[in-house]
Amino acid sequence: MNSPIVAKAPDQSTRTSVSRTTTRYSGNREGELPFWPGVNIARFLGATVASSFIEQTGTYPFEVIKTRLQVSSSRQGFFEAFYSTGVKLTRELGWRRGLFRGLSFTVVTSFPVQFLYFGGYNSSLGALTRLHEKEGSLLGEMVPAAALPAAAGAMAECLSALAWIPQDQVTNRLMLGENPPRRNLFQRDSASRAIVRDLYNRGGFTRFYKGYGASITAFVPQGMIWWVVFEEVKVRLEGSSDDRARHPSAVEVGGVTVNHAVAAAAAGIVASTLTNPFDIAKTRIQTGRLTYGSTNTVGVLLKGISHEGVAVLSKGLFGRVAISIPASIFSGTCYEAIMAFCKGGDE
Repeated sequence: MNSPIVAKAPDQSTRTSVSRTTTRYSGNREGELPFWPGVNIARFLGATVASSFIEQTGTYPFEVIKTRLQVSSSRQGFFEAFYSTGVKLTRELGWRRGLFRGLSFTVVTSFPVQFLYFGGYNSSLGALTRLHEKEGSLLGEMVPAAALPAAAGAMAECLSALAWIPQDQVTNRLMLGENPPRRNLFQRDSASRAIVRDLYNRGGFTRFYKGYGASITAFVPQGMIWWVVFEEVKVRLEGSSDDRARHPSAVEVGGVTVNHAVAAAAAGIVASTLTNPFDIAKTRIQTGRLTYGSTNTVGVLLKGISHEGVAVLSKGLFGRVAISIPASIFSGTCYEAIMAFCKGGDE
């Protein structure tokens, strides 16, 4: 399936892992943005809201357990720690407060994050591909097309970080059960509002971007790896356009095939496993727990290994992979479906 803003390269002999290039397009149609031709922005916003709600609701309990494990000094194994943490939270706080605290805040604030991420990736990939195919382009001569999804993924992460890093600051504290003190006996703020106010009182607006470097270190590589694996596996499964014409996918709904789901699952497993140590450091720096006096990613990880052993690098890994598989399948297939649904018109 081709994204609405991109189309297959005409020369299949030069086909690479980037299976889509920019659409030959002139002028913007109604409902489209000048820097993102071919996509109806109203449809994109609606589809983004729906997909974000479903994804966050389905994976939130796993995210809560993973976050708690990452700031824990327990030396239990993957499965034992994951199971025991989930059971403990449910018994002590109940399933709603234990596994879903902060869900409403996370769902609402995920809408702009999802919009910036998908929009940033697609528009960046389109721009990079156009430049890569331009006659005499230095980018085309020096950079393989397979690297373009990595660059676009990095740009998407940096753009969406403007929204998700502040969100992460609040969500992590909600998941850990933090309750900032009330200013007076009559205060009835929600937990999320109280945490936002507490963070602001501690350091103003910049406090919401504490651990920015650690967050970028964790998620830019993850985004780069995810998109490279997704595009590469998808191309290998689908083959050339002639192959797809002779052997169409057995299951295709709205332009989404089984191949997209398989590619997304593979991307999620690889990316989440390779970047788990960075995610641990990011969570500890943001929450101020088990940092052992360090304020940067390398320092937190090295001191963590010194105090807790090398197993610290795999803390919460099972939970992270358990989240990444369904979330990646959902995100990957939604990405393809949303791009088809949001097509602004005939090309």
